[in-house]
Amino acid sequence: MFITIPGALIPAILVGSSGDASATALDPIAAWHWPGVLASDGVLRYLPTHMSAPKIAAELYLSANTVKTHLRHLYRKLGAHSRHEAVKRAQAIGLLAVTSSRP
Repeated sequence: MFITIPGALIPAILVGSSGDASATALDPIAAWHWPGVLASDGVLRYLPTHMSAPKIAAELYLSANTVKTHLRHLYRKLGAHSRHEAVKRAQAIGLLAVTSSRP
C-alpha cells in the first residue's frame, strides 16, 4: 500500500524530528523518511535472499524494471555498490534483522 503525501507536508517530513533541515541532508537514517522510500521498502526485505529481480518482481506484482530501479535507489541511499554490501549496511543501521551465519 502506498500513500500520497500532500506537498505542504514534505518539508516537515524532510526536516525530521530534530527540527533542523540541514540534518536531513547529512543524516543517513533521515534519508529513509524521504517520499518514495515506502515503495522501496517492499524490495528491501528481499535483499538478503538470493532471489533475482524478476523473481522479486513476481512476488511483489511489479515489473522487473521497477524492482531494478528500487534496488538502485536502495544501493544509493545505503551507499552500497553490491547487494551484499547493501544488506550489511541495512543490518548495521537496523533496517534489516541480522541473520545468524551458517555453521
